[in-house]
Amino acid sequence: MVVTLIATVLSVTTAILFTASVKDALRHRMSRPISLVELTAGVALSKGSYILRPKHLRLTSLTLFLFVVLRLLTAGWTTLLTPIYFSLPITMRGSELDITGNAFNTLLYGEFQAQGFTQIRNDAFEVLDIGGMLSGISAAGQTYGIPGTFNFNGAKYNVSTGGIVPTIEEYSGSNGVPGPNGTRLGFSGGNVTVNTGPILGERISVPIPQGFSRNYSMLQQGLTANVSCQLIDSSDTQYIWNPNSTLVYSNATAGNDTIAGLRLWNVVGTCGANTSVTQAFVTMADASGNMNQSSGFLPSVVCPGPTNLGQTYTSFTILLQGFNKYQFLNASVCEVTPLLTTVRTNYSNDLMCSEITSSTPFKSENVQLLSFIAGVAKFQSISSQGLMSSTIGDTLYSIYSSTTNTTIGDGP
Repeated sequence: MVVTLIATVLSVTTAILFTASVKDALRHRMSRPISLVELTAGVALSKGSYILRPKHLRLTSLTLFLFVVLRLLTAGWTTLLTPIYFSLPITMRGSELDITGNAFNTLLYGEFQAQGFTQIRNDAFEVLDIGGMLSGISAAGQTYGIPGTFNFNGAKYNVSTGGIVPTIEEYSGSNGVPGPNGTRLGFSGGNVTVNTGPILGERISVPIPQGFSRNYSMLQQGLTANVSCQLIDSSDTQYIWNPNSTLVYSNATAGNDTIAGLRLWNVVGTCGANTSVTQAFVTMADASGNMNQSSGFLPSVVCPGPTNLGQTYTSFTILLQGFNKYQFLNASVCEVTPLLTTVRTNYSNDLMCSEITSSTPFKSENVQLLSFIAGVAKFQSISSQGLMSSTIGDTLYSIYSSTTNTTIGDGP
């Protein structure tokens, strides 16, 4: 709309200046002898018109041409002023951690050994501290039609990261060898070039003019997962869910600002093939040991293996159940199937949009990576549960309550 208005003003101004210049030129030409047909052509042009004289094709063609140009001035200015996108091929050089093969599996296993990790450990997540559950929360909401973007490491994402860590400019910090308690897999972050400045790498010698917006896209390696859940039937013998608790502290004289009681939960999950996993939680209670109905408890147990007990490298399972505020989450078993992906990522206008172009399940050489991801899930499930609520539970509660017309207490 703005471009059209500006183009109209420029078109009218150009036409006025053209006719004025023709009139001035005609007055100057009339100081010398001039033919009648030339005078007629000059008068027609000064009025923005044309002549049709077959015997004088040159003047006829000239006036017709200028008449058409004057009539197309608005369209011409609009075309000239309307910005268009064009591709400027640029070779970008950088490095990417390949997590698909044996080399990374060996490296990750070495880091586990250096940290003293065995199987799934609570602090395994700290090996690659890439932060938070923002992508999962946004993707979960999008499943129910809730639009969402989120910020991570200086970039804004549309719904999901697509399983990638954003491309950053070369890290300018220390390149020293990590200490005995350090790791070579720490993610330190860095500046994400999203339409904010020059792009690193080779480019043409002529600099891009100031004021031109920039965006670029590239293929990157990603890591995502499919999650499928089902209720645990009371007669199920493969998965047995047994959350039990004891009151470990009570104070009947506690005031409003002090803790009246603490309840210790020992949550036991049988993951199949008689493999039991136990996880401990502590929640706040009153002096009688009862939890406040407004509080929430979402315990979970991460099993190291998949629902298909014939192999151990493609997926793992999570047993969980919600209590009190989260009671709409009945006892369930969720299978998490990680996928290695190829992602086309567009960096534009401070927003990153990722599109998965291909995906493949884990293979036997990815067993250490699967163990690490299971450790991430365990770390998040434990660290998100506080004395009175769970970060994951609150997120699911918010999504559930915004997409259902039933009362939360009515169950799923």
